[in-house]
Amino acid sequence: MSDSDVIILDSGMKSELINREITLGGYYEFDNDSNDLHASEDFTDNNGHGTACGLAVCKVSPKTKLHVIKLLNDNIQSSFVKLIEALQFCDKLEPRIINLSLATLDARDISKITSLENVCEKLTRNGKIIVSSVYNGCTTSWPARFNSVIGVRGAILKNDSEYWFNKENEVQCIASMVPIFTSRILNENCYFGGNSKSAAIITGLISNIVDENVGINIDELIDMLSERATKNYWTEDDVNTSLNEFIFDTGKREYDMDSARKIIELLNPLLNKQMVISDLSLNKKLWEIGLSKCHVPVILNSLEEIFNIKIDDATLNFSTFKSVYNLLELIEENKK
Repeated sequence: MSDSDVIILDSGMKSELINREITLGGYYEFDNDSNDLHASEDFTDNNGHGTACGLAVCKVSPKTKLHVIKLLNDNIQSSFVKLIEALQFCDKLEPRIINLSLATLDARDISKITSLENVCEKLTRNGKIIVSSVYNGCTTSWPARFNSVIGVRGAILKNDSEYWFNKENEVQCIASMVPIFTSRILNENCYFGGNSKSAAIITGLISNIVDENVGINIDELIDMLSERATKNYWTEDDVNTSLNEFIFDTGKREYDMDSARKIIELLNPLLNKQMVISDLSLNKKLWEIGLSKCHVPVILNSLEEIFNIKIDDATLNFSTFKSVYNLLELIEENKK
C-alpha cells in the first residue's frame, strides 16, 4: 500500500474492470442493517459513476491503487450522515488521497455543514489530501469550498495535464471537463465529463506528485500544484470563454459511399433522423442532433458487427463521435 493510493467515495466499482483497467486496494460498503462500514468483496456499481471516476484517475496515474467506499446509491445520492461516516472511516485507511466527485448545495441545516467541515479539517490535520468537485453548473458548493479541501471546477482546456490553480481562491483549481471515453459497459458513463471528471483528473495528478515526493505535506503539495499550473490567475469570463470555444472541427471529405450509407442506416433510427448521404449530413455534429452517451455502446457494438472489425476502446475520445465523417475514420483505422 502507498501514500499515493486513492480512496474514492462514490457509487462503487464494476467488478469486470478490476485487475484490468483498475487495481483495487480495498472495497468497503455500508451494512444494510447497522449502517456501519465494512470490508466487502461484493464489487458493484449499478450507476457507473464511481467506476468512471476510478478509470479517470487511473488514466492519469496508472500505477495508483484504488480503495473504494460505496457511498452513493444508484441515483448518485447519499446523506450527510453517511458522507461524514465515510470520511471518518478514511482516517483509518492508509492512503492519503481522498476523491470526492460529489457535491451538495443543501445548506438548510448549517449544523450538518459544520460537522462536514470539521471532519474534513481533522482529516487534513492528519495528513489526508481531499479533492472535491463543485456542483455542475455552479461556481462553488460543499465540500469543495472548505479551506481544508482542494475544490475543482471544469473548463474546456487543451488536455488533461493542463490545469489552473490559485491557492487563494475559494475553489482553487480549474481542470479539463472534456469527456473521456471510459468503458462501453458503463452505458451513459461511457463518456465521462463535467466537474466530476475534472476532480478525478486532478486526483490522479496529485497521486503522481505524492508518489514522486514521498512524505510531501499539504503546504508543499499546494505550492507544487501552483508552480506546475498553466495559469494562476483567471476570471469567470476566462472560464466561460473556454466553454464557448468548445467547437468541433469537421471530419474528412473523402469517404466510402457504402460505408457511409451503412452508418447512416444505423444512426437514423437511434437519433430519430432522416439523414441522407451528403457532405451536409455527414458533417452534422452528432452530439447536437440527438446523440446520447447511452447510444455509444450500441453504436460501437453495431459497427464491429457490420464492418467485421474490433474497435480498440483505448483509442476512443470525445471527437470520435463528432460526425459521420469521424465514424468513417474510426472504421478505416480499425480495418488496418
